[in-house]
Amino acid sequence: MNSSEEINEYIINKLKKRQNQVYMIRSTRKCLENLNLSGNKIEILNSLEFPGENLLKDINLENNLIEKIDQNFFINLRCLENLNLSGNKIESLKDLSFPDENLLRQLNLENNLIEKIENYFINNLNGLENLNLSVFRKETYSDN
Repeated sequence: MNSSEEINEYIINKLKKRQNQVYMIRSTRKCLENLNLSGNKIEILNSLEFPGENLLKDINLENNLIEKIDQNFFINLRCLENLNLSGNKIESLKDLSFPDENLLRQLNLENNLIEKIENYFINNLNGLENLNLSVFRKETYSDN
């Protein structure tokens, strides 16, 4: 480890940037385990924001302006256990892909604009223990 960049790669495992003017996530370090970007101005979650083989376990994106999530956004998040997307403008979870062997236990979608959740979305989250859909606009659940 000769440079400070290499040192940071091994030391940083928790990042909080709450209530700033963050509009997008460019990328994250592979060793990051906890990411809190609540209360920012993020509108879109793109699939290129998390490199393969990362260690992220907790992501808090609560109270942003998220409307769209790229279908492959979660595909590299194999270690993800807790995801908070509450207080955003998400209307659809259609076509979202999680890794086949995911560890997601807690999913908070409270206070979004979701009208319908497809059965296949829930079935892909085998270890899900807690799903919060409070203030669900139209409480509709589809078997398709």
